[in-house]
Amino acid sequence: MESDKSYDELMSLPLMDAVCRETLRLHPPITFVTRVATKDYILPLSVPIEGLDNRNMKSIFVPAGTKLFVSIRDINRDPTLSGPDSFEWKPERWISRKLRQMTFLGGARACIGFKFSELEIGCIGQVNFQASLLPFWKRYCLGDEWNINTHC
Repeated sequence: MESDKSYDELMSLPLMDAVCRETLRLHPPITFVTRVATKDYILPLSVPIEGLDNRNMKSIFVPAGTKLFVSIRDINRDPTLSGPDSFEWKPERWISRKLRQMTFLGGARACIGFKFSELEIGCIGQVNFQASLLPFWKRYCLGDEWNINTHC
């Protein structure tokens, strides 16, 4: 196995990418963040909830100055986003489809270190991956669809 991989080579390893994303989805380095609403905002809900007055609510009014707690871990493990097996470590969910996760947040306040962290994990993991995880993947890969030696 080559010991040095270029940035492009590390970023083009779908199995390594899936392992990194799934690990960070289940175990984000920061489990929650706080934000303060700088202006009044109507927060749309993807699923209606029942209010204290028993009415269905499709949005929530958030007044300026309200402190919001965003649970990254709970959003990443939400079965409506990651499937009914959202509490299981299954890197293959990233191979068959592209999901979204909140580990690095998003928008204007997203973590600028996202790609750097992927690269770092890839560099550290490239040596350890074949030694420790390759036997696991040989057992659980989808038949001969994956040629492990060319993807790791």
